[in-house]
Amino acid sequence: MAQFSARMFDVRDTKGIQGWYDSDRAGLERLVGRPLPTWIECMQAFNHLLGAALQGQALFWMVDRDDALVGCVVCSDLAPASPLGRAHIYVDPQFRRYSVDVARVGLDGAKEMGIQRVMVNIERSNRAACALAKKMGFAPLELDTVLMQKELV
Repeated sequence: MAQFSARMFDVRDTKGIQGWYDSDRAGLERLVGRPLPTWIECMQAFNHLLGAALQGQALFWMVDRDDALVGCVVCSDLAPASPLGRAHIYVDPQFRRYSVDVARVGLDGAKEMGIQRVMVNIERSNRAACALAKKMGFAPLELDTVLMQKELV
């Protein structure tokens, strides 16, 4: 049976991330929350994630299935002494059938690090991600707040 494990980013992962960028730029853009028009901007976004992890503001792990890099998990928006984080997952398109395993590795790791509650933001149109979140036990929040925006164009 295959083993899934999380580990810190290694410079050798750059080749795998570039493969993701070349084949699934839109998926990486959803992960980092912004457009990535060039490979350089993609690496800058990953460097930002790594920097946040080194400063204790995020957890950022690469996920392997045995010896193959299959994705990464991020728990962002961490604040000192706060048990809350925002979960993000990316799975290489050729390994999407292992999305539950990748998510489980990330959630287990976050729990081990003391995170007690995680939230996810998912575009309604991303049905696969919504289904995965439900399968992992996430439920919609019923809030007394209203999310509002204003375009400053």
